[in-house]
Amino acid sequence: MQVVFVQDIKNIARKGDVKNVKDGYFQNYLLPRKLAVLATESKMKEAELLKKQMVLEKGKIKEQAVELKKKMDGHKITIKGKAKGDKLYGSIGEKEIADLLEKDFKVRFTKEHFKLSENIKVIGSYEIPISLADGVEAKVTLEVKGEK
Repeated sequence: MQVVFVQDIKNIARKGDVKNVKDGYFQNYLLPRKLAVLATESKMKEAELLKKQMVLEKGKIKEQAVELKKKMDGHKITIKGKAKGDKLYGSIGEKEIADLLEKDFKVRFTKEHFKLSENIKVIGSYEIPISLADGVEAKVTLEVKGEK
């Protein structure tokens, strides 16, 4: 059965995709949750128009991301935390970094923008990669300082 997805479903389909699915999956899961509709000719045309609009929007988003990358590359942010020696009592995660960058650049960041392997627990300097859009990544330097 051919359906048009009206919402993104992680690892399955994006909004506007036309895919073949099993009847039971459509009837019991997709349709009751309003995630997909039956692929009629008019729905297929709507999906095609939606895809074109999404391509244009992605282009605009990528342009904005490239401009933001130029501003962010090499930017240095400093955060202070209570420490004993060179170890912090707590840790610094994506949320704290996002809050600092939000103040500096007036752009909302989420955890998904950051690629930290683990939270920062030691005083020092770290290079933080930030994914702004598909294929656009900025690098910011985070300086962690300790205080008693």
